[in-house]
Amino acid sequence: MRFEEHSSETVCRALGLFGFANDPLLLQPKRSLRMLIQPAREPEMCLTLSAEGRQARLAMVVARARLFDRPGANVPKDRATCLIDPARFESICELVKTAASAVKTRDVPESRVKVHVLLTENGKRIDLEEGLHANSPLKPAVQAAIADASDACPDPACRQALSVLSELLAGELPRHAPTRSTPANSWSR
Repeated sequence: MRFEEHSSETVCRALGLFGFANDPLLLQPKRSLRMLIQPAREPEMCLTLSAEGRQARLAMVVARARLFDRPGANVPKDRATCLIDPARFESICELVKTAASAVKTRDVPESRVKVHVLLTENGKRIDLEEGLHANSPLKPAVQAAIADASDACPDPACRQALSVLSELLAGELPRHAPTRSTPANSWSR
């Protein structure tokens, strides 16, 4: 993928989704949250959280290699879907709303991790894109989503990717040991 093609929409399509903001999955529930996380030296991942009734669901897709480094290649992906605590989902959405009131520009400062977040709620949207750094207003929401995904995710390769990402963000998640299903040299720093 060439630099000029490396938008949130094209990255999500390369991950096998319909797109970033134009995905039917984001239109069905009353409230949904999508986080496209693009580390500088690790593969991209997308978390989609949604709530219907008394259930909250998390779906994630993780590239096994950086899409940016493999122009035109069909990069293998790992996927997982699981239920998460609805109260935690609501908490993450509130953290995004708090970040939205603190983020004044759409400039993306240099960072080891770039994130694009879209919160849809009853037809309204909050769309934030920034580089995560120590004082990033969006960092608590991203860290909470990663922690919840790691706790609930049944797939070892996805948990490994979440662990590496958490380390990049200076989180507290333990590093999961790679399993046989995890490709060699995948998700190492």
